[in-house]
Amino acid sequence: MGLIARNPQEADNEQSAGQTFGGPPAHATGSVHLESVRADGSRVLHTQRFESGRLVEWTLDAEPAAWALVLPGEPTDRVRSGHADPSDVEAAGVRSGDELLALPPLDDLPHPGFDELEFVPDATARLRFEL
Repeated sequence: MGLIARNPQEADNEQSAGQTFGGPPAHATGSVHLESVRADGSRVLHTQRFESGRLVEWTLDAEPAAWALVLPGEPTDRVRSGHADPSDVEAAGVRSGDELLALPPLDDLPHPGFDELEFVPDATARLRFEL
């Protein structure tokens, strides 16, 4: 499962589910701590550092960071394109300290919170979260 960063200021460029546009976003700069959970349950701790949307450094970590994005699979698995499988989304989360938090619902998955949009004429939902 991959996350796609985009600049919310680019209102003229709408993105549909599963579509990407342009090159890597220049605002996507910083480090992401990850825990890859292998099929046997073992965990690989690693950090990815990005500059202007491009991966510039990947390191294995000996100790867990204060927080991490927790994803199933190997740390070298390629990011899949297209829609995320609901079971993959449920297996992912954000660890803060010792607590594992669920990811917010994705806009392309059924979620009861979006049911009320059916009853509002011309309703649109814009989702944004930051980590």
